[in-house]
Amino acid sequence: MPVLLKYLASISVVSSFLLALSSPVWSADGFTQGLKKAKDATTEQLGKAKEVTVDTFDRAKEAAVETIDRVRGKDKPQTPEKNKEFPATVQQVTDGDVIVVRTNEAESIKIHFYGIACLKPKQDGRAEATAFIKPLQGQMVMIREMDIDQDSRVMALVEHNGKSVNLDLVAQGHAWFYPLYCKEQPVCGQIKAAEAEARAARRGLWAKQPEPPWEWRKNK
Repeated sequence: MPVLLKYLASISVVSSFLLALSSPVWSADGFTQGLKKAKDATTEQLGKAKEVTVDTFDRAKEAAVETIDRVRGKDKPQTPEKNKEFPATVQQVTDGDVIVVRTNEAESIKIHFYGIACLKPKQDGRAEATAFIKPLQGQMVMIREMDIDQDSRVMALVEHNGKSVNLDLVAQGHAWFYPLYCKEQPVCGQIKAAEAEARAARRGLWAKQPEPPWEWRKNK
């Protein structure tokens, strides 16, 4: 910007000086007067150029700030309202601990079951967990949001007919209690106790020697 202002000033000075020299009567007084006019014209043009430059810069700055705020607002993961509850219809059962629901506002949300972990796709016994909750498809459930993890996934408790699906999955031996991401009490204590009971009874996956999915991922 300073280079532009100096360039405009130079043009103004030269133009005014040439006009003074082209006068029919050229004298010392005329020369002095010409320089004064050139100086006044230059000052005026510099003032106008400065106003335009400052205004343009301010508008560009405001536009940039607005764009950054809009992008940040769009990309920033939403923090769930603690224990927020809402009814929804199960659209799809995608895994033993993942479903897609449709809210009353016609919004589709992928829900990951809070506090538990099921076998991964290539692990033996994974299909049993998916089959266990498959009847939920098309059913009305109650969702209670508990957390959003580092991958922006909604972690929630799911209830059907007043019963916790998270707890049932563990109690029937189709899922692990996931201590790393289950801190809420008393629900996490209940899930942990359900796993201990399923282990003792050798239900579901506990009939074998299962490898926890988080350990299985480390070894792959």
